[in-house]
Amino acid sequence: MIIEYSVEPISEVAFEQSSGMSEQMKIDGAYIYFDIDENHYLKKIRVIISGLPMKWERADLINPSYPETRDKAYRIIKYLVDRIQLQVMLKSFDLSRIDNIKTTVTPETEEEKENWSKFRKRIMASLEMPYSILGAADTSDYENGFKYAQAFSNFTDALNTESPIVKFERFYKVVETFFTTNGHALDSDISVFMGKYDPKFKSDDFKHLRDLRNRCIHPQHRKGHIASNDLALSNELESRTKELKKIAELLLNENK
Repeated sequence: MIIEYSVEPISEVAFEQSSGMSEQMKIDGAYIYFDIDENHYLKKIRVIISGLPMKWERADLINPSYPETRDKAYRIIKYLVDRIQLQVMLKSFDLSRIDNIKTTVTPETEEEKENWSKFRKRIMASLEMPYSILGAADTSDYENGFKYAQAFSNFTDALNTESPIVKFERFYKVVETFFTTNGHALDSDISVFMGKYDPKFKSDDFKHLRDLRNRCIHPQHRKGHIASNDLALSNELESRTKELKKIAELLLNENK
């Protein structure tokens, strides 16, 4: 059996070097298609998972529901939406409604096609996925970048949130993804990395960002906890968020 999850953009998403065709790739065992029209705009994203067994609820009733594929489909679609949002700088997909994600099940083998035509099927609902993507989308590195799907997710979560504290924490999580060290060793490692882009960046620069992050997390921090009800501390955090975002962005661009 083959199950297809598809989603259509709610605003225009331009694609580079593609028109009137479907770009294809494979991620985590699923086939991905970007259906693009003759004007280079994305019509639909399709995630297709094949090789599934036909399910029988009883001898004369086929159950076309495959909940075991939902998590995989969600991770992949969320990753693709994240990558597109970062490139086009626009939230172009609305996955908050159940009927915004179309789910289609079709038979794959000759035996499945024969049974599909002969027997009744239980009615199946679409995949329910909570979520929420000006430039052009370029999918050339999407396959290799999937291993950093969580980092892309944290980055777009940071972009989408209204909370300065959540924004700062999410950008920090992106940075942490690419290093195994912590504390002063992390400060040093990031200083070395940033030296390629900004020779003036020092270990103490990131230490200050790390301290701010700890103050967001720990209510009893000796320098004072940063909470949304403290306008002065929140403003201090916002003033340094652009710096942290830049580090996260450089790491994503270098490792995708």
